[in-house]
Amino acid sequence: GVAYMVGTGVLLYLLLRPLVERLLEAQRRITDSEARYREMFECNTSPMWTYDPESLRIVDANPAASEFLGWSRGELRGMELHMLWPAESRGHFDEGIAAIRAAPGQPCARIDRLRTSDGSFRDVEMRSSELVLSDGQRICLIVMHDRTAELQSQRSREHAMSRLQEAQRLARLGSFEVDARTRRGHFSPILLRLVDQAGDDDRPRALEEVLVAANADTQSRLEHMLEELGAGQLQKMDVLLPFLGAGGQERLLRVRVQRVEEDRRWILRGTAQDVTEEQQTRRLLGEREQQFAELMRILPDGVMLLSGEYVIYANPACAGLFGRRTEMLLG
Repeated sequence: GVAYMVGTGVLLYLLLRPLVERLLEAQRRITDSEARYREMFECNTSPMWTYDPESLRIVDANPAASEFLGWSRGELRGMELHMLWPAESRGHFDEGIAAIRAAPGQPCARIDRLRTSDGSFRDVEMRSSELVLSDGQRICLIVMHDRTAELQSQRSREHAMSRLQEAQRLARLGSFEVDARTRRGHFSPILLRLVDQAGDDDRPRALEEVLVAANADTQSRLEHMLEELGAGQLQKMDVLLPFLGAGGQERLLRVRVQRVEEDRRWILRGTAQDVTEEQQTRRLLGEREQQFAELMRILPDGVMLLSGEYVIYANPACAGLFGRRTEMLLG
């Protein structure tokens, strides 16, 4: 019996020893791996935190996250995750959590706005991934990248572009860019509306299809100038020409075009502004000035206009009262 027990013990030892060694080696590797990940977590310059996906409470945060968010690590540990989101972004927060829970094993990337301890807000890109600890506990790791300056610049650029487009709309100013050789390119929606064309798509169009002159002479003049621009004989042009607008009505457009080189090819970049009403106003103003001048000329009463102590206008009746010619009174 003793021999049987000794033999059984030796046999079990020989059989179980490799298994125990493998288990111990696996445990050591897991411990080393956790230590390396802990070191990476602690020393990483990117803000990071881990949280429990069930309770949605922060398990731990690295020093970079504490510095970025403004709370100490002790304050962050156990904090409810939604406390880092602005109150008005709670719906966006819930959507993100639902997406993570729907695919727990898949990485998730989102851009969110977080609240810091001083009440300010930061736009961050967050990447979430699931981790399984040695004890079988599942937690989620969040890695953040600050995108505040980039997104603020983008919003400022979009706002400036919106204001520019609004200014162009009010000024009835459209723009275009076409190839100098083929004269095909892109036209702004404002310009397409000025010439009564649909501007919903951004497909390339031919310049002669968009800017249709009101008569053959104007079209020939425009073609000649464009040919000179394309050939390099002209570098820019600035002309007032009549074109066909909405309903086939004649509209006066001020067309400015400049020949520039870009990516080793020549392009024609220009603007077209509807100055029909402006020219009509100028013409009416000129007519009114002529009528006023004629009225003053034939008026029997003397009329004199002064700037300070100097005469800037006197009608013939006024000059006759002083016995002088009109031009002698001026100044």
